[in-house]
Amino acid sequence: MRRLDFTVVLLIFAGAVHAYNPPVDTAGPLTVRIHDPSLGSYGAGGLVQLQRPGMAMAVEVTLSNAANAPLAGTLRLGVIDGWTVEPAAAEFRAPARQSVELRFQVKAGTKLYNADYPIHAYAEFDHEGRHYTVHPILIMQGSLANPPRAELPVEWKPVPVPPNGALRLQWLPVHRELSTCVSVGAPIAVDEIFQSSPAISFDKSVRRGELRHAIAMQLGNRGPSFRERIESAKVEYPLALPDAKPLRLTFGTAVADSGTAIFRLIIAPFANPGAGYTLLERTVDKTAWHSEEVDLSRFAGQSILLQLEARSEVNTEAFWAEPTLIAGVPKEPGTFPPATEAGSRLLGRTSGGYEIRL
Repeated sequence: MRRLDFTVVLLIFAGAVHAYNPPVDTAGPLTVRIHDPSLGSYGAGGLVQLQRPGMAMAVEVTLSNAANAPLAGTLRLGVIDGWTVEPAAAEFRAPARQSVELRFQVKAGTKLYNADYPIHAYAEFDHEGRHYTVHPILIMQGSLANPPRAELPVEWKPVPVPPNGALRLQWLPVHRELSTCVSVGAPIAVDEIFQSSPAISFDKSVRRGELRHAIAMQLGNRGPSFRERIESAKVEYPLALPDAKPLRLTFGTAVADSGTAIFRLIIAPFANPGAGYTLLERTVDKTAWHSEEVDLSRFAGQSILLQLEARSEVNTEAFWAEPTLIAGVPKEPGTFPPATEAGSRLLGRTSGGYEIRL
């Protein structure tokens, strides 16, 4: 096995990005080109560098008529992410074999990132009984020295566990995944270390005697190149545990048809992730489900990070079946179907005459 520490350096260039196709397009006899935006009156301030939100710029568009007759139509610019354009649209008339220029005022959005922002031009006109649309695209790129962070779809904070209730962990959207990968057989003379997204899948249907839904962690050599080997995989959940007892975690463990894996349950304070404590460690080589129950009563009322980790030196897959936190005494589910219609509401009837109730 060989390891290599490496750093990736990204070079980001500001302004208009011409690694894309040029901002020019032709349809019929009309060619439309978007020029690089400029600052100030008639571009006196130079070309635009997108370095702050809300920047205003002048965008010129040239329309070149190759026909032997004048062309008339409309031109509009399209932008995204809260950018604005004035005027919204403009009429043009290009004399035969000549060009005309139209100017628009474009303003960047109030939220700007180091990302690509397209400016679309749409020129529509009729010629010899046909309708044409010319659509060039200019790509602008943000170059903020300290860009804002993208807003997370789900806030990273402890998820409350209901007292006298149960919480299935694999369905929680708030979690983090981590895997450790190393290269194998790389033809280089120094160590090579990979840190990549974990090979973890959630809510996978796995039959190990009985069919259960599991968190599956791939371990060992990973295709398609098989030059990486996953040494460990981990998923962690931030949880606000209720001050209720009993407090326990139930789950099942199993591995793929061949192989052995080490399963670890680790608990750490949410405010101090480095102070983790291994609450359970099992070496599993069984392909049938083995049920586990771990007492978490000592952590009642605390905010924790609950980590599920699997390790192996061979090619296998580790399964955590339906890990569920149970606090207090959950309410027994009602019987189904209910004995009476009391407390239900009629929603409608099917074509066969059956009632639908909530």
